[in-house]
Amino acid sequence: MKVTVEISEKDLIEILKFTHERRKGAAIRQLAMEALALKKRREILDDLETGKWSVNIPEIEKLREQRAHFSQAARNTGYFANLISRFNRHSSIASR
Repeated sequence: MKVTVEISEKDLIEILKFTHERRKGAAIRQLAMEALALKKRREILDDLETGKWSVNIPEIEKLREQRAHFSQAARNTGYFANLISRFNRHSSIASR
C-alpha cells in the first residue's frame, strides 16, 4: 500500500542516518516497523506490570542445583567423553 507522508527535510535526513537506509521509502518503512514493535513491547510490559500476563521463573538456586546435577551425571556417564570421541571420529573421516 502506498502512503504519502509529509516530513521536513531535516527530519528525513535524521531518519536516513538513524536507519542507515539510502532510500527514503525504505527508511520510513523501517522506522514505522520499529515503532510498531516498540509499541507491542510496551503493551506486553504494561500487561506484566498490571498482572494480566505473568512469567513463572523457578528459583535461581533450584536451577543451579539442577545444572550441577546434570553436569555431574554427564561426567559420571562419560557423556562428554563419548560426544568428543564421536566428534573426533567424524572429523577424521571428513578430512580424508
